[in-house]
Amino acid sequence: MTTNVPAAGARGTVQIPTERLLEINPESTRNIPKARFYEDISQVVEGKLELVGPTLTAYDEIHGKFKLMTSSLNDQLVTLEEREGHLKEALDVIRGAKTRKTNTETLYKVADCLYTRARVTEPQKCFLWLGSNVMMEYTPEEAEAVVGKNLATTKENIEDILENILALRSETTVIEASISRLHNYGVYLRKQHNV
Repeated sequence: MTTNVPAAGARGTVQIPTERLLEINPESTRNIPKARFYEDISQVVEGKLELVGPTLTAYDEIHGKFKLMTSSLNDQLVTLEEREGHLKEALDVIRGAKTRKTNTETLYKVADCLYTRARVTEPQKCFLWLGSNVMMEYTPEEAEAVVGKNLATTKENIEDILENILALRSETTVIEASISRLHNYGVYLRKQHNV
């Protein structure tokens, strides 16, 4: 994969191979590439002043993509954390219904801020809203198993997303450091060439 960027003061474009800037990360569950860190930043542009600008542009493009990925993962994390709360609440209700075998009066949540009173008499069935206009009938034991499984899956997904967000932050830091170092190297080369 290459990034075509206009060369400063030249006609046409210069191809910057992203393989020089990124590498495959086999540990990533979402195929997030790993940013290469160069001890000697001059290796990135092979000591050529005319490659500094296009390489900085390629780094900026990668930086933007990493920021977009981080934003997307943060949105997914918020959704999953909200879902986790709903699943915990549902599991508490199911467990509470299983322990009470007599008539119980409770508050039933209709909407976010709207509750109504409900009288529960010996709960033998649980109805779970699965979404997409689908509601299923379960025994309390089956309902607890279904909701428990969904809660465990949601927690695993949250852990995976948190790991990927941390990895992206680390890679973003490497990219930002590389941009800064390459900019400084470009200033050094311009001074040497009296440009």
